[in-house]
Amino acid sequence: MAAGCDPCDRGRFMKVAGKTVDAVTWQHYYIDGRVGKVMDFMKTRLLDALSDQIRKIQKVVNMHAPGKKVWLGGVGAPWSRGTNNLSDTYAAGFLWLNTLGMSANQGIDVVIRHSFFDHGFNHLVDQNFNPLPDYWLSLIFKKLVGPKVLAVHVAGIQRKPRPGKVIRDKLRIYAHCTSYHNHNYVRGSITLYIINLHRSRKKIKLAGTLRDRIVHQYLLQPFGVEGIQSKYQFVSVDP
Repeated sequence: MAAGCDPCDRGRFMKVAGKTVDAVTWQHYYIDGRVGKVMDFMKTRLLDALSDQIRKIQKVVNMHAPGKKVWLGGVGAPWSRGTNNLSDTYAAGFLWLNTLGMSANQGIDVVIRHSFFDHGFNHLVDQNFNPLPDYWLSLIFKKLVGPKVLAVHVAGIQRKPRPGKVIRDKLRIYAHCTSYHNHNYVRGSITLYIINLHRSRKKIKLAGTLRDRIVHQYLLQPFGVEGIQSKYQFVSVDP
């Protein structure tokens, strides 16, 4: 049994029934789908909004039912059923992958996609069951990413905050042990997934024990003249 929870409720439900549920869920949507623009999907301020919501929910749950599981029970780029030619395109993948990485980093071990088919424009396949970009992103994530989260240190982009200014990273790197269900990789393999919000390519160099290791790169890029608003995605695997 799971209970829905809004951080604005200030724990009213948890005070009464927190101990009777198996998990506490809430829904998170980044923007209003009625007014969303394509560049909204790449704003670091919006990507970071999820982290604040997770902390608020965990604070309420830990206050009234310590140790209770917290799930992200509904998520999408925009609310109001999504936005045609935006939340069903490559652009939405920035928010979706950020959601998966940030949730795992903060101890959320269940993230539920709100709809698979035929609900607004937040779904994973179109009306003819053709996979949309978020479908391929989700599939690769499930195949490669295991539940164990690893700490990441990125040299070269660590900056000291200035007074009154919040640092928001445009290059986001998450790391997990590779899924043990994937028999193509030996135990001890590591999966990195990277979100590049810069307008240019970035070069990543692995250091320490990862230096000179064999790397399989899965590069997801928009396919077609629509650019990041394309509903098609090109996945290249190297080697």
